Amino acid sequence: MPPASLIPPPVAPPQVSRLALKAQKILSKIHGYNAFQVIISRNEVIIRFPYGVNFDEGDYRLKSQFKKALEKLVPLLKGIKAKNYRLVVRGFSYPGERPKYKWIPDGWVLSAKRATEVLRFLIAKGVDRKHLVAEAYGPLRPIYTGDNKELLKKNARVELALKFYNEDYLRGQPPQLGKPKKIIPIPELEELLNSTAWNNSNSNGTRSGK
Repeated sequence: MPPASLIPPPVAPPQVSRLALKAQKILSKIHGYNAFQVIISRNEVIIRFPYGVNFDEGDYRLKSQFKKALEKLVPLLKGIKAKNYRLVVRGFSYPGERPKYKWIPDGWVLSAKRATEVLRFLIAKGVDRKHLVAEAYGPLRPIYTGDNKELLKKNARVELALKFYNEDYLRGQPPQLGKPKKIIPIPELEELLNSTAWNNSNSNGTRSGK
């Protein structure tokens, strides 16, 4: 069976649950239930768009149905009343994925371009950029492992993570919830988001041979 489109946690704050249900309802009118996932945890909602829905293989340009889904989510994002939240856009590629453009050197940069392209789209639609963050993982954090190549391709995805924080976290004092996670810094992302070099490269880029 395909994965469920809505995956609830044991316990979640009402605000988080309501947002997740609204997102699921919006997206179900555009995509089939196996074309996205809405995952709820205690302080975040993750909207996952799998391979084939968001981009073509080796590409970063948003597919038309993906644009439509993002555009339908914009009013929901703008309507969030909480001040202390971030929308983290996570870009991924699959192991060995070859970018279509010569000016994109590898899958790591491809995943960064995917994340920032989504951010650019949301900003153009009026989402407040102060709440937006881009993260690139390349082939890291795979959902699928093993030797099945078609299954491994499904790791090339985009995730929108709506994360809600308390005041202490925003002051640089995150709550102590056990051993902190290791953070891999990606300093190039902010430069990538603000740079016009990508657009210039895109207009001059050529497709690599298959």
